[in-house]
Amino acid sequence: MGKYTEKAVEFFNGGCCCSQSVVSAFADKLGEDAEKLKEVSVMYRGGKKVICGAAMGAMAVANYMHGVKDIEDPAKSAPETKELTAMIQQRFRDKIGEDQCREIKGKKLRSCAGCVEDAAAILEQLINEGRI
Repeated sequence: MGKYTEKAVEFFNGGCCCSQSVVSAFADKLGEDAEKLKEVSVMYRGGKKVICGAAMGAMAVANYMHGVKDIEDPAKSAPETKELTAMIQQRFRDKIGEDQCREIKGKKLRSCAGCVEDAAAILEQLINEGRI
């Protein structure tokens, strides 16, 4: 497990929701304060936007790392990040078998902590591949 994945799991175990855990773990990479990131990413908790909050958090991190900082919807794909956010979503779906929160929970495919771990690991992998 990579450094950022470990941080994300620690945030989750410390009481952060899925999206906050993923986004806050990458605070130093984003040059932002973890508390500020928790505030902007909480909107995705529990699959509020249908897609798993952890995956949405990963998309928000990718956007931020590419300079796309939409405070109203930080995971929203911009033209310059559309391919990257789609890749995150696909890798997440491939790993778990679903990307919709209610389906993941309903079919008991993965725990929320597991989704946080997977989303953070996907980001770390993309960073290591030089895609982010």
